Amino acid sequence: MSPGRISQLSDNTSVAFRVKFNSAIPATNKLYWRGPVMWNFDGYNWTSPSNERMAITSYKFTGLGEKTDYSITLQPHNNYWLFALDLPSILPNRSRLSANMQLLSMSPVQKLKRYQLNSYTHYILPAYSQITMQRYLNLPESYSNEPGSSLYKSRRLIQQLKDSTSNQQTVKNVLNYFATQNFFYSRTPPLLYNNPIDEFLFDTKRGYCEHYASSFTVLMRLAGIPARVVTGYQGGEINPIDNYMTIRQSDAHAWSEVFIKEKGWIRIDPTAAIPPGNIENTADALRLNSSLKKPAHLFESSWLSQHMKQMRFAWDAVNNRWNQWILGYNNKRQKAFFAAIGIPEITWQGLSQLLFSILAVLTGLLAFIVFSKPSKKQNEVQNNYLKFLKKLKKYNLVKIKSEGAHNFGQRIIIKLPEHKNTIEQITLLYQQLRYEKYNEKQLKLFKKKIKYF
Repeated sequence: MSPGRISQLSDNTSVAFRVKFNSAIPATNKLYWRGPVMWNFDGYNWTSPSNERMAITSYKFTGLGEKTDYSITLQPHNNYWLFALDLPSILPNRSRLSANMQLLSMSPVQKLKRYQLNSYTHYILPAYSQITMQRYLNLPESYSNEPGSSLYKSRRLIQQLKDSTSNQQTVKNVLNYFATQNFFYSRTPPLLYNNPIDEFLFDTKRGYCEHYASSFTVLMRLAGIPARVVTGYQGGEINPIDNYMTIRQSDAHAWSEVFIKEKGWIRIDPTAAIPPGNIENTADALRLNSSLKKPAHLFESSWLSQHMKQMRFAWDAVNNRWNQWILGYNNKRQKAFFAAIGIPEITWQGLSQLLFSILAVLTGLLAFIVFSKPSKKQNEVQNNYLKFLKKLKKYNLVKIKSEGAHNFGQRIIIKLPEHKNTIEQITLLYQQLRYEKYNEKQLKLFKKKIKYF
């Protein structure tokens, strides 16, 4: 994640994954789909070293309230990460948890993948005992307290906002700073160059979730509060046809987690602190703030746009059903299918024989259609052509069996040059009626030419 390196956020509506809930759907402000967690910051980029892809089996948290049961159908993305509603209480097959509670696949997700999960949206997440908190406090060594150095302004700011008696109050003070100091949520923010955190906080004040999550996390570390960046998706859209949720690439989001000693790791979404009036795009305002009511003019959409949306729902539902059928076509369903057609047991050898038999039947059927007795109309064409050949036979002009109509016509023209035009017409009509589109008018002319030849 490199805040300030992209000046225009695209609206990519392609599907990231789909979710089928088996229990009540959580409120929108609880729909945080956890993905890659980043803690290493070099001043420009947030990363998470790949060597942490190891199984964590002893990291436990306390779930509060009811669990949410659901299944995810994930589109292939060729990386190791899986997504889960924050926080997953069980692990799918061939997956593991990182020290940052990131769900990881044992192998890259290179094809459509479905997995079952349940999660707690209310929880207490303690520190992971095998990792010190220092890594969540680290900042690049080049940062100093000297005027003009990187983060100099941010250090001075956090000194004003920090509450020496309560880390929770410090968090509230920083969120209030975002809410009151004329910050804007923008899809087209200015680029940030040498000092992206200070430039964003004090100069441009325009950005999207990456800018806010990054700057908030750095401010927390400057205040001595362990913090990290979490990326993934937020929200989703219910498809009313099959009642499942679609999460798109446009729902991609970044937020922060801070560690408060009394409460453990707590999710903080600094982007949500931006006043609705300072969000440049109405759709973004509705997505980021679930308490807002949709403006009246958005309900006044045209008949066409309403139906286009219904068509989009319908098409997505078809895609989803097809995906579920493909993913669900396991050995059990295969056996049920073969049993239904009278084959109780099937092996790969048996399946090969069955497919070969089906192919042979289809080939035979095709051959029967191609080489079967001609239709009545085709017989009429052929019978009239035989009359033409019979007339020529009187002059010892006999068509050889292996000779095509065109070659035969060219040969007899040499013998009967005075009839060249008529022979060419008869031959052409025969070929058209026999091998191209059948035409009653052409047939009538064909018969007439032969009759008076």
